[in-house]
Amino acid sequence: MIMYDENKSIYRYKRKLLPIEAAFIRSPGAIIASVAEISGYVDEDKFKYAVKKLRKIHPILNARLVWDKNGESWFHEMDYDFPVSIILRNDDGDFSKVIASEWKKSFDMLKGPLSRFILLKSDIKSEIIFIAHHSLSDGVGMTILIDQILQLMNNPNMEFEVDYGEDLPSIENFKKYISKFKINFFEELKNKSMTTFLNTRWKRTKIYLPPEDVARSHKAFFKDFDYLVLIDEFTEEETLSFINECKKHSVSVNSAMAAAFLAARNEVDKAHDNHRQLIPVDLRKHLGKKAKKSASCYAGSIDIEYTYDMEKSFWENAKAFHEKSKYALNNFKDIEKVNALSYFSTDLVEASMLSQRVLANSETYKEFPYSNKLGKRSNHVAAVIGKNLIRQTPSFTITNMGSPKFSNNYGDLKLEKLILYPSGVSYPRMNILFSTITINNKLFVSYHVAKNILDKTIDYDKTVNLIKERFKKILIKDIYA
Repeated sequence: MIMYDENKSIYRYKRKLLPIEAAFIRSPGAIIASVAEISGYVDEDKFKYAVKKLRKIHPILNARLVWDKNGESWFHEMDYDFPVSIILRNDDGDFSKVIASEWKKSFDMLKGPLSRFILLKSDIKSEIIFIAHHSLSDGVGMTILIDQILQLMNNPNMEFEVDYGEDLPSIENFKKYISKFKINFFEELKNKSMTTFLNTRWKRTKIYLPPEDVARSHKAFFKDFDYLVLIDEFTEEETLSFINECKKHSVSVNSAMAAAFLAARNEVDKAHDNHRQLIPVDLRKHLGKKAKKSASCYAGSIDIEYTYDMEKSFWENAKAFHEKSKYALNNFKDIEKVNALSYFSTDLVEASMLSQRVLANSETYKEFPYSNKLGKRSNHVAAVIGKNLIRQTPSFTITNMGSPKFSNNYGDLKLEKLILYPSGVSYPRMNILFSTITINNKLFVSYHVAKNILDKTIDYDKTVNLIKERFKKILIKDIYA
């Protein structure tokens, strides 16, 4: 929605958050980041100009959150002085330290903006770091922004179409573009009836969630949790050999990596239950042209139930996982999830997702006035939904971005590496997010773990390092045996 600002005499970007975006608002650690390593000399002024122009291309980057009198959340574009951070780069590990520091800084959602740009600069190598709240963007959106900012640094006069009316992942837009998609009438009637009942209960028993508590809960969360992020990369030879082996066995790269992770975790962390997996799906693929270059959040997913069978070979497991994921994608149900979710008011979505955090981390939230109503013993509608959601929480998530379709060379600048940092989680079952992307025929992998500082029984660093080592060994050696 574009609103006319009478004071400024210009058009402003303003729209209500969709439920799939609102789900991230009260999720501490729902911060995503990307790091692009570039070779070549980076001109600071060109970088600053590129960021400024990028914010005009994507007005959501200038947004703050506003809650209306009904508790619904809105994106509002604001005028800001957008300083970018420029830091002297000393060695290759600097960006990890910057990310670790930045992750603990909550976004002021009431003042905005919900994104930050950082340049780690040296004469030979530099890193562009983009950090955003997950309600604003997703992993694909981040790769789009990295590509565009590099294009603008190479050619400041480069023009991109500014499209405020982007195709958002709403059920109305899905119906418009997916002619083959038929929403089951009886399923829709059931969803409507259920959500009408729950929304009615919510209206009668609303819990007041102060907007300023978004920052407060983030601060409380990081008293109890640290993030451990491990990164790894495969050589071009290792990557291409692995991809060729996948082709030979008619298995997707995603399925082979998922099988390798499950095998590694089974060996290293035998007590961990991995039977439910979640694979993110880019909902842009199911919408029109305007969605293809959008920076907004289009985070869908498919759920798979699979237990790695140690009695079978790696490729037998990978093929079984591949068939399950192929079936799930061919019978894609996430549109039905979006459809069902679209009937909920966004403030109920906020409360029910917050309830999951209260249930999983009661000590973190015990000082909050609404914690009892959202906790284990409560039968409040938000708590009931939260309890149901936490039971369905997957035990493992893999985000495979594949090979983004953009150039690796931008004039005198070359994109050497691109590393993605997925949003953090802290549920006991799903405590590792696994993210991959392929750039310059090299596979880059990141392991993202929420470490409970208070839990001294788990050596997170040792466990994840062992999984990382075992995973790589499986992909570059064991599967060829």
